[in-house]
Amino acid sequence: MSYGTYDEELRVIGGLWAGLGKGFSTTLIWDGVNLHPTLTYQYRQHVFNLLWAATENPGVAYSIKF
Repeated sequence: MSYGTYDEELRVIGGLWAGLGKGFSTTLIWDGVNLHPTLTYQYRQHVFNLLWAATENPGVAYSIKF
């Protein structure tokens, strides 16, 4: 549960992660209003993400784990 001060509402939030094998995984994030799916590929310490904010706006991310 999360409380938003902007609209003063209590919302159910959550997420679901699934490993797809060979370095791939997906996460579905629910912020109480919109669904935000991601696709991740990990190779050694390198992590590449495709993001869809509110299932409309695509984005990419790259990070290094250490």
